[in-house]
Amino acid sequence: PILDFLLFQMKDFIQYPITIYNRIIQTTLTFILPFAFINFYPASKILNKDIPTGFHPILQYIGPLVGLILFITSIILWNVGVSKYKSTGT
Repeated sequence: PILDFLLFQMKDFIQYPITIYNRIIQTTLTFILPFAFINFYPASKILNKDIPTGFHPILQYIGPLVGLILFITSIILWNVGVSKYKSTGT
């Protein structure tokens, strides 16, 4: 159930600007599960909107860097998983 929530229900949070959520959810959507880099920060830069108080304005520019870091992390995790995989032998 937790994985289902993280993968499918969490995307509902990015349908709205993160400014409507409290600080804990804003931080989660920015740093822990960086969904805010998908639409909020790029859109706020394009539309010249302010980002939440306490967050650095550089967040509007580093979306591609965050994507690259997550991509490299996923490749590393995939390779670790493949190296530990052992077939059943059938």
